[in-house]
Amino acid sequence: MMPEATFKRQNDGVSPAPLKRARDTITSEEVWQLLSNEWRSPLPDTSVMFPWLHGDMQEVLPESYMDETKSHDFDRFNVSIVRSNIKESKYIENSGLLKSSLEIFDILLPYTKEHSIDSVIRDVLKPFTSVTESEIAQLIDDCVLFETLPLLKTDPFHSVYNSQSNSVKNNYQKWKQPNTFRRFDLQPALHFHLSKLCVVYCISNSCSCERLVNILRWSRKLAKLPECQFKILRGEIQDKLWGTPPILLSSLQNKKGLCSEFDLATFKNWDRDMYYTERLEVSKMSSASKVENIWCGNSTDAEIWKMGRFSNEVSDENGDPNNNCNNSDDNINNNVDENIKGLTSSQDNATSNKIRPAYYEPSNSIVKETDLRDSVLFSIPPKSNDWRLFINCFESAQLPPLDKVVELIRIPENSPIWLTFPSSGSIGLGNLNLESIQTILNICHLLHSYPQNSLLFSPDGYTETSFLLVAYLIFKLDKSLDDVIFALHTDYKRPFFLFMVDIQVLAHLETLLRQYSPLRNKDRDPNIPLTIDSDTFSKIFFIKPPTNSPFLKCKGPLPSRILPHLYLGSLKHAQCPEMLKKLGIKNIVSVGESVSWCRPRAHTFNEEVKVPLAQDMERRRSNSLQAVPTTTNSTPNNQSTSAINITEHDGFRVCHIDNLGDNGMDPMLHQLDMVLNFIDDCYKRDEKVFVHCMVGVSRSATVCIAECMKRLDCGLLKAYLYVRVRRLNIIIQPSLMFVYELLKWQELLNPSDPDIIWDWNMACRCIAQLNSNYI
Repeated sequence: MMPEATFKRQNDGVSPAPLKRARDTITSEEVWQLLSNEWRSPLPDTSVMFPWLHGDMQEVLPESYMDETKSHDFDRFNVSIVRSNIKESKYIENSGLLKSSLEIFDILLPYTKEHSIDSVIRDVLKPFTSVTESEIAQLIDDCVLFETLPLLKTDPFHSVYNSQSNSVKNNYQKWKQPNTFRRFDLQPALHFHLSKLCVVYCISNSCSCERLVNILRWSRKLAKLPECQFKILRGEIQDKLWGTPPILLSSLQNKKGLCSEFDLATFKNWDRDMYYTERLEVSKMSSASKVENIWCGNSTDAEIWKMGRFSNEVSDENGDPNNNCNNSDDNINNNVDENIKGLTSSQDNATSNKIRPAYYEPSNSIVKETDLRDSVLFSIPPKSNDWRLFINCFESAQLPPLDKVVELIRIPENSPIWLTFPSSGSIGLGNLNLESIQTILNICHLLHSYPQNSLLFSPDGYTETSFLLVAYLIFKLDKSLDDVIFALHTDYKRPFFLFMVDIQVLAHLETLLRQYSPLRNKDRDPNIPLTIDSDTFSKIFFIKPPTNSPFLKCKGPLPSRILPHLYLGSLKHAQCPEMLKKLGIKNIVSVGESVSWCRPRAHTFNEEVKVPLAQDMERRRSNSLQAVPTTTNSTPNNQSTSAINITEHDGFRVCHIDNLGDNGMDPMLHQLDMVLNFIDDCYKRDEKVFVHCMVGVSRSATVCIAECMKRLDCGLLKAYLYVRVRRLNIIIQPSLMFVYELLKWQELLNPSDPDIIWDWNMACRCIAQLNSNYI
């Protein structure tokens, strides 16, 4: 007899789901066993699933799916879990989520008012001559209730009945078109194609699960999919099955810290609401750090200040780049394992134990945190950082009035002052006039001379602030644009992102900013504003920016520093060896692209490595659901061999991967271990390595994600988020095949991550959610 399932109250805001009875039911323990069996099953080989996963609905199932001898190849896709999400007034909407569960619109098309739902359903049911009028009426009522159509997102009718611009027009679209290589949004529906059992659940007192089952049944019939068994989850639910437990709305009123109980539950659930987790990771990564005499941070820092929250620590940051090594303090290092401790910047001769870790150090991330407290999730400033001058940089902001800036220079105020400044990328040469240039110059003067702490901040902590921060450092340090960019990256270790228009404008302003630098005017009264005459103003536009700058030659942002030893960038970066040398990079991984300045096969040796394919792996159950390679006598047919070329040229070691395109066809799995061995050798040498492809968003990003999975001992989604956030304003976009291979590689890697996600559909749903905000 199955033991009675229980749902334990985790806090006062959590309430057990109500007990319900119905036919075709399943218990939470049975669901857990089904999921556990599914997670223990290996993913099918890439050649089995592609190109079908690209969404070519010429075939509703992969070619080998109906082959009985290969039926177990698809055990990883046996179960779909769908929430019947009729809103329950007493619960927070995004709570009450089971692990691995999908929402209705992950699978089905939403109903749009451009068509009559009655006419649409009657139209699609025309081929079913035996359907009764009562069945049609019931389906219409059910679809109205859930505001959906009985059509899968992959259904050919998608192009007819859905007006969304990103619809899959299957009659015209072939998988070889590039935009199909990244259809992460289709993967939950494709998982449903392969499922033999669908479990539907809810936490509502007015259960409508059977009505959702009716819609899902019809969606499979209309898509001409095989029969699927449907079961409704009944009874109380065990804690281990919850991703985010049901949490009462009333709990939001009893918030004891910066995060509510719901916030913490959401952050612990890595297969849901990744947009909020990304915002938290950005906030953690870009939290306030001192650059010379000012602080630079994000909107969260400003909000924490408004709430009057301060830590009891004393800041040791003094803005001196020689002491601003951003090494982890003892408390942070106690929360990370020895493998991560080795990732602190030993190359950078760290000297202080109290400095906040750099943005690219794993200790300045939430991906390895399990004890989610305010002090862990946020960088709460010490009382000594009590800022009084705030400059908020954001899109659509205007320059502050010049007379207001002048007044603050002459008579600084004790009360908090809030100013705004346009975001980076929004000031062009055409926007510059005498007053705007005087305002920019005097804001730099104000930041230098203001007698109290200042915070320069923006929503993400780097995008919108970068123009003003770089301009200020040119003014403050009397250094060239090129030198400031280098110092901000290597000495101050502050994330920043300059657009090409910023570089153009700053190159023209550089002479003026340095001319008025306090280092050239040491006897100047700090309470007297700066003025520019018309002759000086006119000369600005005749200045010719330097053309020999190693940083400006790449015509864009610097490569992204992902880990202390790891950089990610584009072929354009790789074509600038002077810049790479100045960044201290001695090793390059070229993923499918060749560097023109590197002579082919100079001092080259080949290294052949055999890597087990996924079908040779056997998943075995343990407390952490580990996966291990099978130790059997392998044959050439189930092994993949590959060679890499390592070229030494002009002080660089270049690891080059041939014949690997971003085309949805070329696999990378069998080469990952070889490339990571090269990167590990660089790490052990205490050397930096730069990984690139053409743009730096797909093939090379895949390698960097794999390196983070291995180095941080974490799952795919955490490593994906870690790399994504540190690529700054450039959105990584690994193809479906590369992400699928990373999930297969996760099976080989066996990370000890307690929050690991084994489900292909859940990983893709999270990536699609992140991309929907930007792409």
